[in-house]
Amino acid sequence: GLELAGAHARGAGLPSTMKPTSLRPTRRCWCSVPAPCSRSPRAGPSTAPQTLHTPSKRFPALVSHNTTTWPSVFCSNAARCLSTRSAASSGDEDAMANSFTVTTPLYYANASPHMGSAYPTMAADALARYYRLRGREVKFVTGTDEHGEKIAMSAESRGLRPSEHVDKMSAEFRDLWSALDVEYDAFVRTTSDSHKELVRGVIERVWENGDIYKDRYEGHYCVGCEEYKAEGDMLEGNVCPIHQTVCETRSEENYFFRLSRYQNELEEVFRTNPDFVMPEARRNEVVGWVEGGLKDFS
Repeated sequence: GLELAGAHARGAGLPSTMKPTSLRPTRRCWCSVPAPCSRSPRAGPSTAPQTLHTPSKRFPALVSHNTTTWPSVFCSNAARCLSTRSAASSGDEDAMANSFTVTTPLYYANASPHMGSAYPTMAADALARYYRLRGREVKFVTGTDEHGEKIAMSAESRGLRPSEHVDKMSAEFRDLWSALDVEYDAFVRTTSDSHKELVRGVIERVWENGDIYKDRYEGHYCVGCEEYKAEGDMLEGNVCPIHQTVCETRSEENYFFRLSRYQNELEEVFRTNPDFVMPEARRNEVVGWVEGGLKDFS
């Protein structure tokens, strides 16, 4: 699916600790990684000086970009990179409202790209082109998720080290997007040093907030889905309905995120921001899931 962040770039509905502490006439994003800048993959390396991202005092991940440059490394999925033009003349709020961010999934690098990965990428590219024509400040992000047990298994089956395997798979995705004339602004690889630095910073803040704890979990695990399945989520014989394979019984000690702590806050977000998730059918699906009771997850 596609994840859209338009007017929500202003931080509407987010907890106060996640909103920008102040608005200045500069570009802002939520990442904390130095990055060279380019407007599109065809533009080549920018001749502008590399921007050093300086964290704010109250929110270390909130940084300012020099207004003459364009960050090319962004956060993915839940960690969006929110950037805007200089708002010196039109006002910060207007500039941030003018931004539009679209991301594809970060595709698993366990196998070559296929129609299922090409379709959402072409759809995202069409959206990005449309909003560029409308004069919006667009960020189009795609990339590859290069961590996971099934990726290690795929590499072993090919007689490659995991790093060699994901290098080849990631290149295949980029080659296909080039052949399809997909004009993305950033290609994220979860094995890159910049992404590791970003994730490390996020996890440290979550840890300091008391939202991570260690516990033991036992259940039925699907390697393909990379998740534990509840009894009601499996077919007869503990078979995963998606991959049609028997889920393994596993017991492991792992770290958990206290998602249940945010039950009330998330319900309030959806109640006060009806357009936070679109379209309405997907909003109803998410709201129903949240109201059903959030559980901590590993």
